[in-house]
Formats: sequence, structure tokens, C-alpha cells
Amino acid sequence: MTSRHPFSIRISLSQKAMIEAYGAALGLDLYQAGVRVFEAGLASLVMPGAVTTSTGNDLIDALGDISAAVRRMEAMTDRALFTAVCAYVYAQRTALKGEADPSKINQALAAEAAEAYQRQRTLAQKTQVSGQS
Repeated sequence: MTSRHPFSIRISLSQKAMIEAYGAALGLDLYQAGVRVFEAGLASLVMPGAVTTSTGNDLIDALGDISAAVRRMEAMTDRALFTAVCAYVYAQRTALKGEADPSKINQALAAEAAEAYQRQRTLAQKTQVSGQS
């Protein structure tokens, strides 16, 4: 019978994300995935070539998933920038209409910003759905 010993390590957030993605691809929780990653890493150090190609393929798939998530985040960031630019233009337009009452300017800006925000969220969601196809 094999005895088990507790062992604790610190990993970066990106390493944790990769282990979680690896585990999700195999239906494992973080702890189980971490044990497999540790065992595979140790085996590759002690016996180079001992790690099977299926494990390598799983890691490649996990990295592909992370890459896809980054592309989705880039699309969302682009939409956020576009929304900010729209808000600036709306604010400038409203302020230049000659309105002197600050509360009316703020109300107009809030209403225009809310509409622009909803439009951009809808466009970003459409981009995500079309990007996943």
C-alpha cells in the first residue's frame, strides 16, 4: 500500500488557471488535476519521455481553450473601449448644446451612456457567440 504525504506549493494565478482548464477537460477538480500535473512533471524530470502523448494533447487542448478565452476578452475589451469613446462623444455633444444646469447635463449623460452601454453589451455578446461557432 502506498502512503501519501501532504505537500504544499505556491503557484501563480496563470498556473492555477491552466491546471483548472486541464482538470475541466478531464472532469477533475483542482486538487486532482494538480496531483496529476505534479506527477506528470515529476515523471518527466525523472524519466524523460515517460509522459504519454495523450497528456501532452490534453495540455495543448487546455492551452487552446485559454487562447480562445483571451481572444474573447480582447473582443470585450475592444467593445469597452468603443463604449468609452461613445460616452465621451455623447458627453461632449450634450455639454455643447448650451445647457448650463449641471444636473440636466448629468441626467442627459447618464441616459445616453446607459443606452450606449446596452448597445455595446449586445454587440459584444453577438461577437462572442459568432466567435465560438
